[in-house]
Amino acid sequence: MNDFVTSLVREKIIFLPQTAEGGEDEPTVIRSNRIYLRLVKGDVTDNVVIRAQNMGDTLRMAARVVEDHMWKGALSTRKPPWHSMWQQAVSLYGANFNTENNWVAVYIDGKNVYETTKSPFTDVVERCALATLYNYDETLKTVETVMDKLEKPVQIKHSANIAAIFRDSGEITRTSLMHRGDTRHRTFHFTAEDGDIGRIERIADCFAIAGAFLEAIELNILLANPETALASGAIGAHSGRAEKLEAARQRHIQIKHAVKSFENRFIVNYRPDKPDLW
Repeated sequence: MNDFVTSLVREKIIFLPQTAEGGEDEPTVIRSNRIYLRLVKGDVTDNVVIRAQNMGDTLRMAARVVEDHMWKGALSTRKPPWHSMWQQAVSLYGANFNTENNWVAVYIDGKNVYETTKSPFTDVVERCALATLYNYDETLKTVETVMDKLEKPVQIKHSANIAAIFRDSGEITRTSLMHRGDTRHRTFHFTAEDGDIGRIERIADCFAIAGAFLEAIELNILLANPETALASGAIGAHSGRAEKLEAARQRHIQIKHAVKSFENRFIVNYRPDKPDLW
């Protein structure tokens, strides 16, 4: 059985249009999280890319896509319920308080099949990525070449870091998470195994729970010392800020329960230790 390996990458791409005079127009900046999935069903291989603004949303969408592919067959041979999958991926907290950032785009074999916001530059990147499937750095050089041939020359600046790595050997799924904050970086690993649960379900659940951990870290930052702000009157008891903080607390509790359910479902081991997020 072949290993299943993928990673979640946080990236920033800056497109600098080059004018005929050699100057530069206003740049286009794309910040997103990207995960690539090679999904095989029979003799059909779907090369799937999911991009979204938030890490948790990206991984939960990946989980939904993997499950839909497992239960219903190759994605490219039918019309999957993309909108429904996206609604399941976004938490109620995110839908209510992070609306502007809740965007997603899904690509199969370089073709955009679902999006909640239009991004022509990203579409070009993913079409070129298909030609350089296992060398994403080379993709951006290809984009510059293609845009030049279209007489829309650009210079591309790119920065990226890995937020999560997944490897499944058939018996066990290994996940590594790296969260880089302004003042603190967190890195930890966990494994999940259970012979009674299918491989694809385990991979999908690891995607989802990795997204939950990353979201919990973000919520911890938001919830740092909120009582002080409320007690001092800096945040009104009935203000939008106070409402968001309460919703964030409730979401934080939901994630705690989700992690516990995951630990009951699988044999889970953490290294070095389970992060203290609650």
